Amino acid sequence: MRGHLAENVVPLHDGVAAKPPFKFRREKLGEIEPGSVEWRVKYFMPALGVAILYGASTVGKSFLVLWLCLRIALGKHVMGHRTKQAGALYVAAEGQNGMRKRIKAIREKYGISSELFQFIGASLNLLDDAHVEALITAAQEADEEMRTATGIGLGIIVIDTTSASMPGGNENAGEDMSRIMTNGQKIGTAVGALVMFVAHPGKDETRGVRGWSGQFGNVDAVYKIQKSDLDPKLKVGVVEKLKDGPDGERFAYRLQPFDMGVDEDGDAVTSAYPVFEGVPDEGGGRRRQPVSEKPGPALILRSLHQMLEAGQGVIVPAYPGVPPGTQGVERRALRERAVLQGYSDPDEKPDTIKRSVNRDIQALAAANRIRVEGDYVWPLK
Repeated sequence: MRGHLAENVVPLHDGVAAKPPFKFRREKLGEIEPGSVEWRVKYFMPALGVAILYGASTVGKSFLVLWLCLRIALGKHVMGHRTKQAGALYVAAEGQNGMRKRIKAIREKYGISSELFQFIGASLNLLDDAHVEALITAAQEADEEMRTATGIGLGIIVIDTTSASMPGGNENAGEDMSRIMTNGQKIGTAVGALVMFVAHPGKDETRGVRGWSGQFGNVDAVYKIQKSDLDPKLKVGVVEKLKDGPDGERFAYRLQPFDMGVDEDGDAVTSAYPVFEGVPDEGGGRRRQPVSEKPGPALILRSLHQMLEAGQGVIVPAYPGVPPGTQGVERRALRERAVLQGYSDPDEKPDTIKRSVNRDIQALAAANRIRVEGDYVWPLK
C-alpha cells in the first residue's frame, strides 16, 4: 500500500538499511526466575566475570595464583573446594622472565604436563583498544587449541598486575579504572572465562585494594592476601567478596622453597609453592571454622533467609516449643533454591544433591542455627 512501509521491512537511509531499534526483554511477575550460579572452584571462585586478588609484594601472590591456575587446569580440588576443570591463560605484564622460571620449576619438580595452561609474557595496555582486541584474539586462539586437544575450553585468564597493564593510566581515577574493569569483562565474555587481576593494596592495607574505590563494587570476587600478625612467614587470605556465594572464608599458607639447580655462575636458583595450613585466631591458636561459615551450610542458610525475606515462607505446624505463626520453608523448596544459587554442579545426580543438602541441613541444626522438623526448616535466633 502506497505511503506505508511493508511489515517487517527496515527502511533505507541513503541506500543502507537502518539498524533495527534496540529492544529490552520484559519478564512478567510470574515468569521471573533466578539463573543458576556457575562456579569454577565451587563456593570459592566464579566461572565468569571479573575478580581481583591483591596483597603486598612480599606475600607471594604470583606463586599462589600460579598454583590456582595449575589446580584448575588439572581439575584438582582447591583448598577442599571442588574444581570444574578448565584451561588457564596467565598474562604476565611485568616480571615475565621470573614467571617463566617459576612455571618451569613447578613443571619439572612435579612432572606436570597439561594442554590446558598457556602463558603470555609481554607488555600490556588495557587502556589501548588494540591491545584489548589482541588479547581477546589470543584468548580465543588458546580456547580453540585447548578444546581441540582436550575437549575442554579456557576458563580463567590472569592479568598480573593491574598497574602494569595500564601504563600511563591512573589507578585512582574512576575513568581509567572503570575502563580497565570493563575491558576485563569484555575479554572474559569473549571466551566465557573469569578474568582475575592481580593487584596491590594501598598504603593503608586496611582500606583495601589500591586505587579507585569503585573497583570493589564493579567485580564479582575479591581476595585479600596479607602476612599474619602472629607469624610474618604465614600468609593469610580472606574472600572479601563473592557475588552470589558465601564470602568471609579464610585460608593460610606458607611458601615452601625448593632448589631448581644452579645458574650459569654456579649460584643456587630456588622457587617456591604454597603449603596450606590452619588459619590462626587472635590468641595464636588455630581457629576452628564454624559450621555456618563453611561453604555448603552457609549457602543453605543464606538461601533460607532469602526465601523468608521474599515472602516464600510457610507457617510451620505446631511442634512442641514452636511459637504460633513461626515462618519456615519446605525442605524440598530450600534444596531447589540452594541449587539455583550454585550449591551443585549441573551434572550432579539429584540423589547426590539431596544427600549433600540433607547433610548440611543437619549440620546447621546440630549447631543450633536452624530447626528441622519433618519437611520443614526454619532459622533459630
